[in-house]
Amino acid sequence: MPLSTGESESIGSIGGYTLVDRLGSGGMGVVYLGRSASGRQVAVKVVHAQYAQDEEFRVRFRQEISAARRVSGAFTAPVVDADPDAEVPWMATLYVPGRT
Repeated sequence: MPLSTGESESIGSIGGYTLVDRLGSGGMGVVYLGRSASGRQVAVKVVHAQYAQDEEFRVRFRQEISAARRVSGAFTAPVVDADPDAEVPWMATLYVPGRT
């Protein structure tokens, strides 16, 4: 599902998450503060459009998601949801407030 706009207090939504603020951006995408339907805060990484059409990039993004799901500990935010095969690939982790 492509990034969509809607609710007045949001800047869009993706994968069932309401995007409420832009946290930052980098070479591969933009990270948003998101909110699940239950109200849980998540950090949602949304891949830049130019990479969404690149199958080699999608393979690497799937590997990133898989690796992130295997890592746990006090210094990592767990992956709670992802869709690397969506029209606009994305990944959601628990939101941890603070500096990056």
